Amino acid sequence: MLPKGAVPTDRPCSIPYIDNRTVEVMFRILGPVGMDDDTTAAAFSPKQKAILAVLLVSGQRTVPVKQLVTELWEDNPPESAVANLRTYLSGLRGALTENRIVTRQSGYLLRRSGDELDAERFSVQCRTGRTALVERDFDRAVEQLDNALGLWRGRALDDVPMGPTLRMHSISLEEQRLAATEDLLRANLGLGDTTTVVAGARHIIAWEPTRESAWYLLMLGLRDAGNPAGALKAFRDLRTLLASQLGIEPCARLADLHTRILQRA
Repeated sequence: MLPKGAVPTDRPCSIPYIDNRTVEVMFRILGPVGMDDDTTAAAFSPKQKAILAVLLVSGQRTVPVKQLVTELWEDNPPESAVANLRTYLSGLRGALTENRIVTRQSGYLLRRSGDELDAERFSVQCRTGRTALVERDFDRAVEQLDNALGLWRGRALDDVPMGPTLRMHSISLEEQRLAATEDLLRANLGLGDTTTVVAGARHIIAWEPTRESAWYLLMLGLRDAGNPAGALKAFRDLRTLLASQLGIEPCARLADLHTRILQRA
């Protein structure tokens, strides 16, 4: 089934977020940046959170000082940028245990294992869910994808000032969330839960109106629910929308589905 607790945000490119479940991870970026110890994370300044986020998304790669300065101030760093950066890092080091932040000649590295970051656990569970979907094990696919989406607590990297690296990762993570949500709807379709599929597809379309993969799921859900007229209307609505906003026709996959529904109507 579709994850519960969806609420709207003020960012039209984001889908609603999902109630958080109790998952033991050390670091979180799928929503506000921080750690499981929220009181510790609350003590970080926005720039400290941005540094932590850059170190987290960089995996086991050393992040150069120059890159961190760019992330914090982009094209307008103060003369004291490097000194300020060291001060921010000193505060982070004091909050993190086990000598997490390592100083290298060229920059800084945050030591962690893969399962300590919610985004990496999300990716693993999504892959497992998609494998189950391909194998038509729909119950397992729903379980894994629902658990993966349950790691989200808001928009990715929601409360940090974003430089180039974090903007890129935020966009990528949001796209991964949309794809996982669509996979979850496909699994629900395999279980015959057309009500969830139609509602979920409409929810995605409300936030990303020209997303053709969501319209495809909407049409499938309506068709399988015994409402071919609704599916055909959805195609007409999409065609009108794409023509007015992008000057294009629906993709061949959607056109083919439209033809197949027409032939059976």
